[in-house]
Amino acid sequence: AHIYPTNTSGFGSESDINNDGKVVILLTPVVNELTPPGGATTGYIAGFFMPGDLLPAYVPTGASNGMEIYYSMVPDPTGIYGNVYPKDQALEVIKGVTAHEFQHMIMFNYRVLIFGSGYNGAYMAELWVDEGLAHIAEDLNGYDASNIRRADLFLNDPGNVTLIHGGDDLEERGASFLFFRYLGDRFGDGIFRDIVQTKKTGTDNIEYVTGLPFKELFTDWAATMYFEDMGVTPVDPKYSYTSLDLAADFGPLRVRQSNICGSPYMGDVKSYGPDFLIMEFTGAGIYDINISSALYGSMNAALIRFQ
Repeated sequence: AHIYPTNTSGFGSESDINNDGKVVILLTPVVNELTPPGGATTGYIAGFFMPGDLLPAYVPTGASNGMEIYYSMVPDPTGIYGNVYPKDQALEVIKGVTAHEFQHMIMFNYRVLIFGSGYNGAYMAELWVDEGLAHIAEDLNGYDASNIRRADLFLNDPGNVTLIHGGDDLEERGASFLFFRYLGDRFGDGIFRDIVQTKKTGTDNIEYVTGLPFKELFTDWAATMYFEDMGVTPVDPKYSYTSLDLAADFGPLRVRQSNICGSPYMGDVKSYGPDFLIMEFTGAGIYDINISSALYGSMNAALIRFQ
């Protein structure tokens, strides 16, 4: 019962194209069958929202329900439909799916039905933003189990996960959840509503609602994850999460250790993927640190001194 007011307060209102004042949740084994038998151990489809349901005039006849509706799995304790989902466990998952997919519906209402006049997709949110905020919807409603699992995949190898050029892989969803949760802690949860209800997209949207360059925010977020993982309380509160305990509730952040004095350290990092390196210096003196990337790439760095 709390999901509807939480989502509408946090992000905005849904549409009502058929004027019935309702949002329909269809629990169907068709969703269960989208995950191959045995595949649920590595991840599974628990629900989805179909934009075509809100665009009945633009899809083939019979391809739209013409209403606000999204679809969810059903509990399946004996694996009739391919995988075993105990009732109590499945019901908790369904609650999280409800919060998640309802956010997608709200986002679609603003970006396509309102700003796009019901047919123009020019204002649609980029995938990493839309999915990141959908996982924030789970968080605001108190369903964080999947957020923690996905974030752990990201924290296990953050330099191999892009924040903004993907959005659908599990580890990419974990990264976007942690990034938007950071924005909410730093600027207040009202920023989520602001992000939904602007016509700007991608990093331009984030810069618009925060008033800061995206590269600066990205670097601040990366530093925050390091401080949190090390259990260090920084002087500046912008380097802290206030709504979650990264060190206690999530897996460890992967940090590479290297004594780089006298020899270069080389490695790969994905675009907008944060990587972390401990540099150990021996002896007194002045050290120059040079960071470069191949081809036309550019690097941004935060240098944190502990001793």
